[in-house]
Amino acid sequence: MLDLARRRWPEVQDRRQLLLRLAGAGAERISHELDAAAADTRREHQRRALARAAELIDTETLLADAAWR
Repeated sequence: MLDLARRRWPEVQDRRQLLLRLAGAGAERISHELDAAAADTRREHQRRALARAAELIDTETLLADAAWR
């Protein structure tokens, strides 16, 4: 990992700093993956809710004038 870090940040010579940068890069990546997973879950919940809404709403009544009186 340190060899990869040296290639990524050639200006950094201190091993401690390389490790800190690696940890930071890993944390950013994990955060991004978790955000993406949460967005996927949210979209799936929205899809299910919309599918269920079609079962619960009577569109004929909604589109009729009586529904708005």
